[in-house]
Amino acid sequence: MADPSPLAPRPTWPIAALLVVATVAAYASVWRCDFVSLDDPTYVTDNPLVAQGLTWQGVAGAFTTGHAANYHPLTWLSHMVDVELYGLRPAGHHLTNLLLHLASTLLLFAFLARTTQAPWASGVVAALFALHPTHVESVAWIAERKDCLSTLFAMATIWAYRGYCLHPSARRAAGVGLWFTGGLLAKPMVVSLPLLLWLLDYWPLRRPLGWRRVGEKLPLFALAAASCVVTFLAQQSGGAVQDLRIPLAPRLANAVVAYVRYLGELLWPVKLSVLYPHPYITGTPWSRATVVGCALLLLALTALAIALRRRRHLLVGWGWYLVSMVPVIGVVQVGVQAMADRYTYLPFIGLFLAIVWEGRALCARLGRGRWLGGAATVAVLGLLTLLTARQVGAWRDSTTLYERSLAATPESWALHNNLGNAYSRAGNYDGAIREFSTILDHAGHFLTLMGEHREEAHYNLAIAYQEQGDLGQAIAHYQQAIALNPANLDAQSNLGLVYLRQGKVEQARQQLEWVVRVQPGYPAGLYNLAEVYRAAGEDERAARLYERFLRLRNDYPPAVAHLAASYEKLGLLAEATAAYRRAALLDPTDPATQAALRRLQPLATP
Repeated sequence: MADPSPLAPRPTWPIAALLVVATVAAYASVWRCDFVSLDDPTYVTDNPLVAQGLTWQGVAGAFTTGHAANYHPLTWLSHMVDVELYGLRPAGHHLTNLLLHLASTLLLFAFLARTTQAPWASGVVAALFALHPTHVESVAWIAERKDCLSTLFAMATIWAYRGYCLHPSARRAAGVGLWFTGGLLAKPMVVSLPLLLWLLDYWPLRRPLGWRRVGEKLPLFALAAASCVVTFLAQQSGGAVQDLRIPLAPRLANAVVAYVRYLGELLWPVKLSVLYPHPYITGTPWSRATVVGCALLLLALTALAIALRRRRHLLVGWGWYLVSMVPVIGVVQVGVQAMADRYTYLPFIGLFLAIVWEGRALCARLGRGRWLGGAATVAVLGLLTLLTARQVGAWRDSTTLYERSLAATPESWALHNNLGNAYSRAGNYDGAIREFSTILDHAGHFLTLMGEHREEAHYNLAIAYQEQGDLGQAIAHYQQAIALNPANLDAQSNLGLVYLRQGKVEQARQQLEWVVRVQPGYPAGLYNLAEVYRAAGEDERAARLYERFLRLRNDYPPAVAHLAASYEKLGLLAEATAAYRRAALLDPTDPATQAALRRLQPLATP
């Protein structure tokens, strides 16, 4: 081994301090970033498992649920701890992600510095990991906590493995397995780690290779295999596996091209997007020439790494990249993306190793070239810091994220939908209508293959037109959504509410009575039908429906206030007063509720 001593020959703490300062500077604006609508509600803000903080029920649920089509209990636990510490203030959740990212950076640096005796080169590799813009997605996206957490466990596994290699023992081997298990329970992408450890045996650990090295990792391979099975079952049951929609040939073609596209992102990390749509889904599959060209390039680079295997860093770095990317390269398609920036978080480490050590060797051959190499390194890291800081700004809020992403991938129809929803939440209904209409006007193949998105676009358009006051257009798009999916009770119920706003009380009654017959426990149907009865002067029937609704949703102030109004019309003054008091507690700012309380207080019986 290259590291017979526990300490590197030169102090490494100044380099570590520089890494911390540079990383914090690059991510300085992350404190101002909000939760985004993409997966953050599923993982944190709207997740009942997480939103209660750290509870025994939550801990049990973390290990027994496949929520969000994934099995990663340690990730759930980390989100629960954050809610316990920070509530739902996003700054604290971002802080945790950044601290995990810093910890991985420092562990990577420490491992390389101790095993290679080259602290400055090790520091450059760690800096590239810390500051590369493609890694912003893993750090600035709260829902991607699993990337930061699993990679930290992977770095801890590698560090523990170094200790095992220096002083082999059953206890140290168990420690390696324990850290690896933690990584698998945070995000199963680290299943490739046993193979990566075998590559590290070759360099920088320089252990003699052979079947013995494979045999000592068999327990880790068994853990990885078990994790693969559990993950596939969780993703399949959660509907995340898209194999049935995307045939094998387009998946394999995209995998080959994606390997090369990631190399492009490594060298030119601009125009990044949170969703790169799969070409098969957009109807623009890769040409045969593109696939063949990318395959030949990959084969050539692999052959070159093998031919230059005496420069071990090249073979190890390239092998690390190829192997660690396998779980997310898309042969088993999860989601609708062709690639994702977050998937580079662990794999790019191998490419950073190969590039930095090859550059170091080149500078050594040039003699005085080390000064040129140093200047180039400072310039590259400075540029990456600026690009990373800019990319962090894209995560300020949902609208900014989707606008920036669409500038890079305008053919991403799912992002048009997300941006339309973000505009709707912000009250920008003109913008929302534009985005949803763009989907329906231009996304032909996408909507044919992903039929539910056509229904979703019509439904979202209807909501935007309804909020804008164009009830005719709202009705037309609700009807089209219902024609595509009659079981869409949200559209059915909202259609009844629009009829009521048009003054078509009987039509609204028929529509909503059908909804309540089909699904008696559907809250929106109950509430909207109660509104119809109240508008028709049938306060007794309205009151019964408000009561049923409030047994399901007891924290909705308008329902309580409207129930109180119905009680008042029925002459039930004590009940009306109690309901108005409850409404006032839920919404103290409602002037109508306060006026009703002043009016009824003298009349109500004790």
